[in-house]
Amino acid sequence: LSGDPDPEVRTAAAANIADFAAKLDGQTVVGQVLPVLRELSQGGDEAGVLGNQQVREHIAEQACALAPVLGKDAALNELLPLVKLFLADEQIEIKRKTLRSVAPLVETLGGDGTDAHLLPEVLAMAQDQQWRVRHSIVETMAVYAQHLGMELFNSRLKEVQERALADSVAQIRGQAVLNLSALYTKFGERWLRDQLLPGVLEAAKSTGGASYLRRITALQAVGQLAGVMAGPVVAQELVTQVAVPLSRDKVANVRIAAADALTKCLACLASENQSFVKESIHPVLNDLTQDSDADVKFFAQQALAS
Repeated sequence: LSGDPDPEVRTAAAANIADFAAKLDGQTVVGQVLPVLRELSQGGDEAGVLGNQQVREHIAEQACALAPVLGKDAALNELLPLVKLFLADEQIEIKRKTLRSVAPLVETLGGDGTDAHLLPEVLAMAQDQQWRVRHSIVETMAVYAQHLGMELFNSRLKEVQERALADSVAQIRGQAVLNLSALYTKFGERWLRDQLLPGVLEAAKSTGGASYLRRITALQAVGQLAGVMAGPVVAQELVTQVAVPLSRDKVANVRIAAADALTKCLACLASENQSFVKESIHPVLNDLTQDSDADVKFFAQQALAS
């Protein structure tokens, strides 16, 4: 069916590659499945037997799922060249689907194998002009952290995470903020305070141009970290050094983000440090209820009512 002249049939067959291969042994996948995938992965006439766009997208999305069936050596020698072909494809969606589905391949190759044979391509794409490609890499940051370990992550991918927090595209910044919780879970509070929190504190003080976006991202990071970091860190660093100063920002959207961050910090600290909440958070929110901007007032009132 994967060689059927009808593109719709080939597309349906390609969509089930991973489930089909999971029922086979590695030798069969290498000898009978991968050759077909290589052929279908070539660009071709929509009406021809070679792969059309949808078929190629399905293969790109599922190719990495074959890695556990193949094992490390076969994944490295037989599957990885196909994956790299997709990563170099001119079609953005092919690149994206490959990047977003790397977890089984990374797990199979292990930290050292991934570092030596896959990361060079990934890192080269981390500054791609197409923001969707960059976003796909940032989406899988937790996967690399899980399998590379702290030392390799610091030397290879920490900079990518830091750049993502300052990216010009909101979706990338938002995903980088979401990554903070997973990175905290994997590497711990001390690592996050030493490696990433200084960048958040710096972003909170950024000025000029569109710097207000970086200040908003810093506040979103505060809200994300408030749910995982220890109370003293939330109070002394996130609230005192970021949220409170930015509650007086000249940009209304920053003040809205500050109100939201303070709300999340309040929820974290309410049961363990009521005096700090009463002395340092409530007064700031009360001031924001008198803000000249109606939206700022609304969010501050909502925070106090929560």
